[in-house]
Amino acid sequence: MRFTPLASLAFVLAIGCGGSTSPEEESNVDASVDDSSGGADTGGGGEDTGGGTTDSGTVVDDTGGAVDTGSPLGDATPDSCATGTACPGGCFDLTADPNHCGSCATKCATGQVCITASGATACACTTGKKLCGTGAAATCADTNTDMNNCGACGTRCLSGETCDTGACKCKTGAGIITCGTRCVDPTTDVNNCGACGARCGTGSSCVSGKCTCPTGAGSCPTGGGGSFCTDTTEDPNNCGACGTRCNDSQMCDGASTCVCRTGLTSCTFTGGGGSFTTCVDTATHPRACGACGKACAAGENCEGGVCKTGTCSTGTTRCTSFGSAAGGCVNLQTDPTHCGACDRQCNQDEVCVAGGCRNYRVAVECSTCPCATCGGGNTCCPKLVAGATFPICVEGGACPK
Repeated sequence: MRFTPLASLAFVLAIGCGGSTSPEEESNVDASVDDSSGGADTGGGGEDTGGGTTDSGTVVDDTGGAVDTGSPLGDATPDSCATGTACPGGCFDLTADPNHCGSCATKCATGQVCITASGATACACTTGKKLCGTGAAATCADTNTDMNNCGACGTRCLSGETCDTGACKCKTGAGIITCGTRCVDPTTDVNNCGACGARCGTGSSCVSGKCTCPTGAGSCPTGGGGSFCTDTTEDPNNCGACGTRCNDSQMCDGASTCVCRTGLTSCTFTGGGGSFTTCVDTATHPRACGACGKACAAGENCEGGVCKTGTCSTGTTRCTSFGSAAGGCVNLQTDPTHCGACDRQCNQDEVCVAGGCRNYRVAVECSTCPCATCGGGNTCCPKLVAGATFPICVEGGACPK
C-alpha cells in the first residue's frame, strides 16, 4: 500500500489519538479527512470515549525513524550490518576481531591476535611468542624473557635469577655465581662459602667467603675434610682440644676438663685383681651408698644414699652393679647410668630423657634458648653445667630433668 503525505499525516494523528483505522478507511483516507467536519467515522473506527485511556508512552519519531524505547543495543543481534557480521552485541569483523575470531564469541587468549591466511581464520600469538597454559590461564609468552616460561612453557626461574635468551641465569651482581641450578652469593652462603659445595659446619656462618665460628667457639675437623664449630671448654667429644673425648660417665665442665656428670661422684673400686675409678650416683649405688666405700649388705637396697631393706619406692627400680648382692633404687627415666633399663649407660655425648639416651651438642650459635638453629627434631635446653657458656641442642622434644 502506498501512502500519500496527507494520508501519512492522518495515519500518525490517528495513532497519536488512540484511534484505529480499518482497511477500508485506509483506502479512502485522502477523501475522508475533513478538518471542518468535527467528527470521526462512527462506523467502528472512531475514538473510544468509553473509559479507555490514550497510550502516550510511545514517542513517535516524526522523521520516520524507528521508535526510541530508551534501551541500548546490549547483547541483541542486529538485523543487518553495513560491514562485518551480525553477532550478539553488534557487527564484527570475524576475520580479525580477537573477541569474535572466525565465529561470534570465539575469544582469543591473552596476547593472541585473530589472523586470516589462506582462507582460514584462527587465533595465534604474534611472531616470537608461544601460547602457554590452557583455558583462562592461556597466554602468549616470550620464552626468551618470560620468568614463568623461560625457554619452554612452564619453566620457572628461581628468585635471584633472570630469563635471558631462553635460559635462567643469575642476575647481574657482584660475586653472584651459579652452583648447580641455584644462584648464590659465595660471600654469605653457608652451603657454598667461597666456592660451590664448600659447606660450613654446624654452628658456623659464612663471612666474606670464609666459614667463621661464633665468638667463644672454635673450629674442629670432621674427618672428611670439613669442619664444625664447637666450644672445646664444654664439648665432651672435644674437651680441651679437638678429638679429646670424655668417658661415658663424664662431661666437659666448661673449663676444658672431663669431670663426673652432674649428680655423680668419682669413686675407686677394687676387685678382680685390680682397681678402677668411675663415676657413680652415691644416692643409689649399693657399693658406694652415701659415699665412696660405703657398701650395703646383701639383700639391702641403696635409696637416697641410705641402705634399706624391703622394696624400692614407687617410681624407682632395683638395679645391681658390679655383681653386688645389694641393689640400688634408681629412676630409669632420668639416670644416665641406668637409662630405660638397669646398667644401660648413655654415651658421653648423650643425656637420659624419658628413659631414652638422646644425643646432644653444644649450641655455640645461640647464647640462650630458644635456638632456631637446633633444627627440626631437636630441642634447645639450658646449659648442661654451671660453668658452660652455651645451651645445648638435644635430640627429641624434651630436655633432661
